[in-house]
Amino acid sequence: MIDYHVRLTNQRDLEAFANYIKDALCVRIGASEHFSSIRLSGAPLRYNDFMHPNKHASDAISLAGVVIHEMAHVLVGVQQNHNDHWSDACKALGIACGEPLEHKVSFTPPDFDADALRVIRQAIERFAKDYPDLVYDPNMVIPWPSHVGTYECPDYNVDNGCAKHKVHVMKFQIDGIREMLARQGNVLLADEMGTGKTVEAMGYINATHPTRILVGCPNNAKLVWKRHFERFCVWDYDVEVAYTQLYTFSDVVIMNYEAMVKWGDVLKKDQWDLVIYDEGHYLKSPNAKRSRTAYAIHGTKAIIITGTPIVNYPYELFPLIHYLDRNNWPEYGRFEAQFGSRSSERLGRNLNRLNSMLRATIMTRRLKKDVLAELPRKRRQIIEFETSPEVRQLIEQEIKLFEGMHGDNAAQVAFLNALRN
Repeated sequence: MIDYHVRLTNQRDLEAFANYIKDALCVRIGASEHFSSIRLSGAPLRYNDFMHPNKHASDAISLAGVVIHEMAHVLVGVQQNHNDHWSDACKALGIACGEPLEHKVSFTPPDFDADALRVIRQAIERFAKDYPDLVYDPNMVIPWPSHVGTYECPDYNVDNGCAKHKVHVMKFQIDGIREMLARQGNVLLADEMGTGKTVEAMGYINATHPTRILVGCPNNAKLVWKRHFERFCVWDYDVEVAYTQLYTFSDVVIMNYEAMVKWGDVLKKDQWDLVIYDEGHYLKSPNAKRSRTAYAIHGTKAIIITGTPIVNYPYELFPLIHYLDRNNWPEYGRFEAQFGSRSSERLGRNLNRLNSMLRATIMTRRLKKDVLAELPRKRRQIIEFETSPEVRQLIEQEIKLFEGMHGDNAAQVAFLNALRN
């Protein structure tokens, strides 16, 4: 039996899940508590913040316990708030734990009697079959190439890794990948700089295996993305780094934002399973050409990656989140009214609420200070970037001069003078 998690971002989905649990339990108690079953089956379970505090994802078994909590209120009436009658109703519906129930907001399988747990699991299985987009397996295996290990390697050390693997994926990165997998819609991957967001994106690709991928990024990140596909991807993609020409029949197309402006009309007509925009704060100005081009391209799934979702002022964030989730972030006027933006409130207001709403809808974000214990003390990385033909000629001349040195002082002086000139 899979311990499913559910991702419920609106009242309709939450009530659908609650009704599956309610209907199953009403059938269970129907023989012995016929009138109670009739009363419960006809009573609607309404959404409230207590019923589902973490709206983007939750353990389905735990959420079923919260549904029983609400069902017990319906059964005995609101005037019996958390008293012995309400507690007895919880136990009659299937909660078997002996601790005070009024403060319990998280439930595990041992908290239910065996028959109720069986019925609840069957109801969750039916919900998963009828609503596959709202249910996921939190223990889904994330595949990695053989030379890539994880923090679970037996002899793994934060600073030195292990002898078997060249590179390791850290725990908070695995958690970030699972959080992205838990979201039904698009994702704003906003982990702080230096936490390995590109590796998390590769883990998401490994787990979901999209057929066609478009990666938009700054010019100096194109080869970084190409190396990450070579190093971390388990699928045999045909990866194209777009330069002066574009062949859109490739499985993966990596291009800088300036090239996207050039090829925008072609790209927006194509079918993409996954669109990734790296350094997404480059798209904060909605009237810029690269922003208009990027926002005109859509895929089945979109991920915007940025360590600084708000560069200066809150209003800079709106174009990104409007592109990712137009249902929850439909118009700028509403955003400005809630969180401030221009005029006298450029620094914004209600920012804690903004942060909570982003995390509940599209955003995955961890700060470096929160994961510092999992990071090595020092990491070295070679960053490749394109050079112009003129610079490439100078580099070739430098290599020839270096290879011609034999250790005498005259040659070294000539070499240094050549570099200076």
